[in-house]
Amino acid sequence: MIFVMAGLVAYGAGLGLFIAPNNSAALAAAPTEHAGQAGGLLNLMRAFGTATGVASASALLAWRLERATGAHESTLAATARVAQRGGRRDAARSSLRHNCGNRVVAARQGSRSS
Repeated sequence: MIFVMAGLVAYGAGLGLFIAPNNSAALAAAPTEHAGQAGGLLNLMRAFGTATGVASASALLAWRLERATGAHESTLAATARVAQRGGRRDAARSSLRHNCGNRVVAARQGSRSS
């Protein structure tokens, strides 16, 4: 745990020491008449990089969870399936009601009773 905390401290310090001088150098390199465009492009690229990083990390996490659980479907469906196998049908139904709406559950219950 100490190593993780030390790594995060080093990462935060590195970002703090790098970002401000990097932004300053990038804006200083742009011609004065294009300073507004350079600042806008810098902020756009920062937002794009952040969004790409979050999406990539989320996709990687979802893939690793899929591999770890052996579920080749969404984790919600896998949770409901596991709950049904364990005899906890009410837990699975409440999960489906919460996430898919009462119509899906009602349709499934209607097809089972007929």
